[in-house]
Amino acid sequence: MQKYIDDCDRRIDTAQRRLEKTPDEIRQTNDLLKQIADLSNTINSGLQEVSILGETGSVALALSEMHKVRTSKHQKESLERDLKNLQDTSGPSGHQKLQVCDVCGAYLSRLDNDRRLADHFFGKMHMGYSDMRKNCKKLSIELKGRAPPVRHHEEDDNPYTSGGRPGAGRGPRYGGGGGGGGGYRRRGGGRW
Repeated sequence: MQKYIDDCDRRIDTAQRRLEKTPDEIRQTNDLLKQIADLSNTINSGLQEVSILGETGSVALALSEMHKVRTSKHQKESLERDLKNLQDTSGPSGHQKLQVCDVCGAYLSRLDNDRRLADHFFGKMHMGYSDMRKNCKKLSIELKGRAPPVRHHEEDDNPYTSGGRPGAGRGPRYGGGGGGGGGYRRRGGGRW
């Protein structure tokens, strides 16, 4: 039973890795974040410069600097939209917003309605894996501390092995004897 649970866990890990971002998407995201941070610093320093220029009476320079600040704000808003679009559509899940079920490894959409999610959670595969995990955990707790069962390998007691009878492992269907070539005998005087 543990073998099937381990196999399911491997499928879950593989599915979650598929939904992660690719290195190119990570690089694009980091580049956009850096550009947005640089523009934020430019905007903040520009606003400070505008206030200083306004206090000193340099209105023309302050208006020129304010125009640069507005341009930087528009660039920042554009980059933030690009970042949001990249995050919304990144990974193979794209617009589907997929996630992996932690019990059975199925892909679930975060956009699904409650009825569809309930159908999944009460489905045969999900319930089967859930029961298997519960029973395996319960058995491991019960068997913890017990000695492993003793297995006796008495080859001579098994009639279908080479040590049991002269059948040399051929089983009861074949009569146990060796040789082959039995069953059909050609008689003389027939048509063929």
